[in-house]
Amino acid sequence: MNLVHTVLEKIKFQWKTLKKAFSDLNQEKSGAILPHELRSHLRHWGLSLTDQQFAGLFSHFDTDGDGRISYEDFMISAGTEINPMEQLYFRQDIDKAPKRVGCRHTHCWTAQSGQSDYCTVHLKMFRERGVQLLAKIFESVCKVWNSFISRVSE
Repeated sequence: MNLVHTVLEKIKFQWKTLKKAFSDLNQEKSGAILPHELRSHLRHWGLSLTDQQFAGLFSHFDTDGDGRISYEDFMISAGTEINPMEQLYFRQDIDKAPKRVGCRHTHCWTAQSGQSDYCTVHLKMFRERGVQLLAKIFESVCKVWNSFISRVSE
């Protein structure tokens, strides 16, 4: 029985992406799969290994030999065998572009304010403009409303 092939088949069967498999195998969320985490999953899958078998299996996945399986180790050891084209289709494996931290107003690179996409100055300008527009609307509606009320009253 080829242990590496068996484990790779279990991973392929249980998870759709390499990233999700790594995330779930890394139970402590330490950024790397530790030996006891892998052994726990092997037991869950019904694979009882001797210490020697486990050491050989772990060293296959721990490509840099640092005693932990980082995501890079996992991509090198399992990714090429499970789904070599995954990196082309599963975009969650690629770091997202950093969010723009400058104001969205044209030619303004001042820092954004709180949860807004605009800086404090532009937020104030937008609020003031909004208040002006509401005042105009209120003024025009109020004239019409007052004449309507006076007609209804008569």
